Amino acid sequence: MSGGDEEALVKEKARDDAAAAVGVAAAELEIAIAQARIADVDADPAADANVSAKQANLDSANSALATAESEYSAPMRDNLDQWEAAVPNFIWANVVAYDQAIAQLSAIYNGDVATLETAMDSAEAALVTALEAEDKAQRAAAMVADALDRAAAASDYLRDTHQRRLISAVRGDNGS
Repeated sequence: MSGGDEEALVKEKARDDAAAAVGVAAAELEIAIAQARIADVDADPAADANVSAKQANLDSANSALATAESEYSAPMRDNLDQWEAAVPNFIWANVVAYDQAIAQLSAIYNGDVATLETAMDSAEAALVTALEAEDKAQRAAAMVADALDRAAAASDYLRDTHQRRLISAVRGDNGS
């Protein structure tokens, strides 16, 4: 990668950051307009001070984007596009995975340990409760299955011996 390509990377990043700032400013303006309309549906949202401030932020962000786009020249864009196309997609996927891993590790490293401990303790307690409930449900299901098996066996026995007991009763045997 040549020095010009590095400059192109910096300019592309500046342009992308400026475009993202425009998106954020536009979303904030939309929210401010909605809030102004909620406060007074008949009023002109442009007269609201918060809407005016958000419009000014959007105008500033658009100006910064125009500047960043003008600094990111067509030759820079073409050279960088060629360089980016020369790198295989699996390498770009690895870069994305690396960035995501760094972000997750940073979130863990910079996270609130006390909050994480509390969340882990709560999750562990919930897991223990769920496992105990599952064990109890499995034991209850096994008990019911055993009772049903015994009842089925008794029913089969009574069905199979019914005819003999009927003959014995008609004959007058004493329950044998």
